[in-house]
Amino acid sequence: MAYLRRTALWLGFLAVGCTGNSEDKTPLPTGNSDGGLDRSVIGNPPDARPDGVDAAVMMARDGASEVAGDASSMFMNDAGGTVTVSVFIDSPKVGGVAPTQVRFTPEVRVLLQATGGASDSVKEVSAVVSPSGMGAKGSASVKLNQTKLTAPPESTTSTFTFSDTPLDLSSLVSGEYNLTVTAVTVSGAMANATLKFLVDTGPIIRVDSPREKQPYRSSAAVDVTITDLPLSAPIQNVSITLGQEPLMFMKGPGADQYTATILFRDYKPPLAGDQILTVRAENKHGTKAVLVRQFVADDVGPSISGTQPVLGELVGKVVLISAVVSDPAGVLDSSVIAVIAHGDSKFEVKLAGTGAGKPFTGLFDTSRIPNPTTVLFPHISFRASDSLGNESSIGYLLSLDNTPPLADLDSPTVRGLKKVDPIVICSRAFDPLGSRAVNDGDSVGQLYYVRARIEDFGNTPVDNSGDFIPIAGIEDSRVQLLMLNDTSQALVVDTSEPPDGICDAVNPLVRPTTTPMSSKDALLVNLTPIAPKGTAYYGPDPTIACGKGTDKAPPEPVCEDVNDLLTKVMSYSLGSFPAVYGIPPVVNDRVQCLGRQFDNLGSNVMSGWVCLAVAVSDKLGNAQVSRPIRVCVGGNCSGAMPDCTGTQVSSSPTPVIDRSRRCRAWRSYEPEEFLRLEY
Repeated sequence: MAYLRRTALWLGFLAVGCTGNSEDKTPLPTGNSDGGLDRSVIGNPPDARPDGVDAAVMMARDGASEVAGDASSMFMNDAGGTVTVSVFIDSPKVGGVAPTQVRFTPEVRVLLQATGGASDSVKEVSAVVSPSGMGAKGSASVKLNQTKLTAPPESTTSTFTFSDTPLDLSSLVSGEYNLTVTAVTVSGAMANATLKFLVDTGPIIRVDSPREKQPYRSSAAVDVTITDLPLSAPIQNVSITLGQEPLMFMKGPGADQYTATILFRDYKPPLAGDQILTVRAENKHGTKAVLVRQFVADDVGPSISGTQPVLGELVGKVVLISAVVSDPAGVLDSSVIAVIAHGDSKFEVKLAGTGAGKPFTGLFDTSRIPNPTTVLFPHISFRASDSLGNESSIGYLLSLDNTPPLADLDSPTVRGLKKVDPIVICSRAFDPLGSRAVNDGDSVGQLYYVRARIEDFGNTPVDNSGDFIPIAGIEDSRVQLLMLNDTSQALVVDTSEPPDGICDAVNPLVRPTTTPMSSKDALLVNLTPIAPKGTAYYGPDPTIACGKGTDKAPPEPVCEDVNDLLTKVMSYSLGSFPAVYGIPPVVNDRVQCLGRQFDNLGSNVMSGWVCLAVAVSDKLGNAQVSRPIRVCVGGNCSGAMPDCTGTQVSSSPTPVIDRSRRCRAWRSYEPEEFLRLEY
């Protein structure tokens, strides 16, 4: 046995024992490196060579033209028995093509030929694909599963077949690769086979236009390049479809280029929104490739939503304008504009973006509209363009109130109107503030009533044709009674630039306060609305030419325990808003139901002439002051009544008031007014 081992090594064989004790195993591999079958004699030295070895070698040589094999391996046992291992790749063929779109399953045979009582079995067979040239890149491997074993009775040769195990080539690119199959036996013997073949991933499709998910206006150019490098397999079949409809295309200008133009209006209905372009190609090996490209047909302008102010909204003074503008193609920020229009006047407001998904906003001063107190329903529109030049716009009417409320501490008398079929009758005239409320020029003691008539009239059309006048309503928290002891100063002034002679604000040099301590302090008392109640006295009145009332006696006063004959607390605007304000609290106990008296002593109001006025504002911020009234506190006032008004002639750096330039109330109640008709 020792002699046989030394002889095998002397011949250059590798030996691995396949039977018996592992200490006696001597590997004797032989082979070549040309990628084909072994052409050398495999076995013992000539004088001891079994006939079976020559037969195995001849079997391998017979298959050389059909299969690929590498060096076979021979193993000896202590008794001189041998096992020869050979690997054959039946599929793919040398130089064959493997499309990656088809299930790739190598077919391999492993032959074990034993003599002299030796035995062995295949333990594992692996297949490895690696780059060989021609642009190949990447690798793949798998362990093959045995599918068949052929061992004829009394034969010394066993054939192990490995097939139907998929080897994933999807990560590879087209090119030339080596397929190496390695077989390992239970006893540790190893043999392999290698061949070159081509991996074909199919044509390479590149779409330069349209771009993925990009928007296009009116039309989209199609520019496709199809190649099959590095295999250079001619392209045989090309199709381009838009959705399910084939697209007509042309070759050129390049040899591998295909072009077309998609006109959106040529389709019925015209293309709009997301579109799918599909390009298919096939090479001469029958390998196919598909590329899908999504793009957007966009012939419409941006979406404009969430606009402010909303349709019909009542606005006034400075208005915040905003809109949410979006478009798949992107919004052209400089194009987002709001337009305020009335008559032949138009004002553009550039809206600025505030961030992705947030509104575009801007401010507009409604006083810029010519004659802003005569405009009732201005038009507002929004327009915007996308990056493709598509424009969209929306527009609607708003309601406008730029007119401040009207307030008066000494209102003229009014009459009620009531329909008694088939005629309309008039009430007797009454003071809406009550007979005990202070009037201009009155002398008062410590306690007296101060009430104001306050209404918000809204804008007035120039031709007086409005069926509906929108009004904001009084901001009750901003109804303030002001009282000034120092009549050498103005309480209300004209602050417009240039001065227009209309009293519009409290003197900025006078400080409204709840605790007057100096001559520049004006006492501030908040007034509160008094709920409408009661009815006018519809008794016969020969002084008025309308239907004569039939009341025999006046209704009960709204507050029966005071010497006030007021029977009706009036309202305005269809009866929904109070028109009379008094000093709180207003308690519905028929004693305090018109508010409380003012206490000069309790508020540190000194004897002498006192200027009184009311500052009011509506809910849109339109503010105004009433005409001032004068009362004599203590009943001993010398000299003429003060005017209590002036004009602001400078505002910088500090206001300057000219007391010699008096101002007047911007509006007054009618001296003999008829109230809204009652039914």
